Amino acid sequence: MNKTPEKGIRWQSLMIEAQRGNNDAYKTLLSEVQDYASGYCYNRLKNHAVTADTVQEILISLHKYRHTYNPKKPFLPWLVTLMKHKVIDTVRAQVRRFPESTEEELLDVQGSTAAQDRTEASSCLEIYLAELGEHYRDAIVLTKIQGYSIADTAKSLGISEESVKVRVHRGLKELKKIANREMDLLLQERM
Repeated sequence: MNKTPEKGIRWQSLMIEAQRGNNDAYKTLLSEVQDYASGYCYNRLKNHAVTADTVQEILISLHKYRHTYNPKKPFLPWLVTLMKHKVIDTVRAQVRRFPESTEEELLDVQGSTAAQDRTEASSCLEIYLAELGEHYRDAIVLTKIQGYSIADTAKSLGISEESVKVRVHRGLKELKKIANREMDLLLQERM
């Protein structure tokens, strides 16, 4: 069973408490995020020294931008995006340092990294879906995630096929807005 969504909820609570001035919650958050970031970075960078430096950069960014975190939004997508940007920054610095290497060689984009990215994307999707209204969420989960036909989804939900199509369309638009809000927040932090 994937514990990442549970971590995200716990870390969101810790971050909210930290923003309110609870130093113990902040120390706990940093400690737990450090462990998570270490695994995340090592899976991509495959170098302990570079991983340690990148994790420190992630923690510095978390500290520096913690005031910009919106407590009404999921914490995990915010954190994962911050980590991805720091890993990319590290890889780019390594490419400048070792110009004979490519980003693909320095950043392991095969194997377990791809699987972990899919797991993290799935976790983010679960969090985004939780923000949707139930009628949108059910239609999207049944059709887009579980692969049911429009007709089967309509029967399952007790609505018309046209209503299923409308709910899926509107729900996907809303998911895109949620994801864009998260990305805009992260881009503002990087400026």
